[in-house]
Amino acid sequence: GSEEEATTQTRGRARQRTLRDARRGGPVSGHEASKGIVGSTDSRRGAGGQSSDRVSGKGSRLHGEKASQVPSTIVDATAASLHQKLMKLTSEYWSIREQIEEDPETKHVLDDFRMRHLSVELTDVKYFYALSRSVLLEVETRHKLGVLLEVANGFHKMEMEQKQGQHGGAEDNSRATSTDEESLLSHVVTELVAASNEASLRAFQLLEAEKWYRGYHIIHKCLPPFPNVVLSSLFQTEHTPKSDASENVAGGHTIDITNPLDEVKNLQDSLYEWQSAAESSLSGIEKKWWIPPPDADEARRQHARNVALFAEAVAFMSWTAYTRAQERLNLVDAALSTSDPVTKQKLNDANKLLETLRRTELSNSRICYETFCDLYLETGRANAKNPGNRWDPLPSGHHAPDIRASMAAASASSGEETSEASSPVQSVQPVVSDVTKTNEEQEGDESTT
Repeated sequence: GSEEEATTQTRGRARQRTLRDARRGGPVSGHEASKGIVGSTDSRRGAGGQSSDRVSGKGSRLHGEKASQVPSTIVDATAASLHQKLMKLTSEYWSIREQIEEDPETKHVLDDFRMRHLSVELTDVKYFYALSRSVLLEVETRHKLGVLLEVANGFHKMEMEQKQGQHGGAEDNSRATSTDEESLLSHVVTELVAASNEASLRAFQLLEAEKWYRGYHIIHKCLPPFPNVVLSSLFQTEHTPKSDASENVAGGHTIDITNPLDEVKNLQDSLYEWQSAAESSLSGIEKKWWIPPPDADEARRQHARNVALFAEAVAFMSWTAYTRAQERLNLVDAALSTSDPVTKQKLNDANKLLETLRRTELSNSRICYETFCDLYLETGRANAKNPGNRWDPLPSGHHAPDIRASMAAASASSGEETSEASSPVQSVQPVVSDVTKTNEEQEGDESTT
């Protein structure tokens, strides 16, 4: 690769270590991570727990030699039991959800989160407790349905194998299939698949919402001021005066547009300096505002989620800056409009570096979001497996230092007395329309370039 790309890769290693630390922060083993709990688009859009959240249970022990020896009465009894458990789980889910959404305003806000009707009004700190409870309810329900589905799939596979054997093996598979259509277990499997798909969709809708919500507060209340780098406009339009294109004052020095690579490198230097300060800010924020839970495993997961969300916010802001620079510099059109081969090469080199930087930040953002989801799913599994030692969010937002910082700032601005409100928090003001973008909207922007 070019010298610029090599420099970019080297200078980004520290941030890559931050991302790796986030992925290692919780008690998720390498084996679990390799299963792609949130790594695939399918699992995020409703895989019903089949391609992720796999657990070892009764179903997985049925694939041995004795599978065909289980009487059909046991299979039917298991199907009835699974159906009852599904009905009970569904009832419990809606009971808790109705408690969370008892207030009409809260219900409306959570519906907006689910539908991605995101706006600044939804970032009020008073909504965070309900959002956190809803996220946890969804990830726990998703896991519990996945357990039931795995057991059902195990028995269903055994049932199909028995029926194929009774009807002459694979050659008469159609008869076995027609018989299966009348099976109680097959209906239960269908119900569980549908319920699991719906639960997975709901879970990732709210995980995306919490990532966006906390990212907004991180950007506005926790990160250092974003660098103000003024870029040239190399390709003249009626909205860009010629004087703006002749020189650019950024970082205290003038850059000649005859070397557009300097423009991109200047932006890169400014952002690397800011990224370093931004990612290191989490330590101080956590020290003052985070109250770890008593359970050590959950404390590690919460810290890792904080790391992932701060890194995602940094990556998002950097991606936004590089995207705006690409629009402002307009290097592609500038290269097409010149007939000088030397100038054209310089413009193309600068554009290549800028695109590499932009795509790197988009990739970092995705990694951080997937890590955040992965760790939240792990909390849901831990709660489901150990209900006596479960973690639940508190109205004070103990698990989210960024939200507690915003709560203190809100209390201070309203004149309320608080011992914690005296801590200074940094406020930056990025364009709201940018901050409210979801990961999929970023990817949509990416596909159009």
